Amino acid sequence: MVVCSLLAILASLSVFLAPVAYFGLLQTASDLSHGQRSGLGGFWGAFKAHWAKALIWGLASLGVIGPLGAAFWISATKPSPFGLAGLVLSAFGVWLAFTLSQLSAACFFLQEPQELSLSLKNAWVLLRLHPEFFLGCGLINLLLTLLSLRFYLPIFLGVEAFSALFSILQVQRTFGKEPEPKPQ
Repeated sequence: MVVCSLLAILASLSVFLAPVAYFGLLQTASDLSHGQRSGLGGFWGAFKAHWAKALIWGLASLGVIGPLGAAFWISATKPSPFGLAGLVLSAFGVWLAFTLSQLSAACFFLQEPQELSLSLKNAWVLLRLHPEFFLGCGLINLLLTLLSLRFYLPIFLGVEAFSALFSILQVQRTFGKEPEPKPQ
């Protein structure tokens, strides 16, 4: 998983390949949670098989989170009568969109058929059924991601892989499908 994480970081430097690399990490995390060690083969297989869907997922996530992040930035830097309300609403919107984005990507790898529209529906259902759990997990995930932007090297090298594994495991546990340990 460490080598896959480093490869994902290198691919993410192009920004364009970041969602594809994240899908590769999700496949590796999904395999690990099922007791398989696919390693680079699983990462590369998902990279090749799901690149188009990963780019669509990435653009859709950016299309929602980007304007909300811009609204947050504007509310934080420009004084206005509705500044605090805009700040709180945009922060909540970023948190919700980020959580939904992570959940939909994790659902994509834990469902058949692997369709983005179905994974988004499943993510909404999970949020509606267990809002406190998933919004709490989304907050942890978002804080780790934001901390990795501030403290580059120590956290950034592992946060993407941790985020993928964390998302896969939380969806599996919600469905009551605990990861099975590998037989000795």
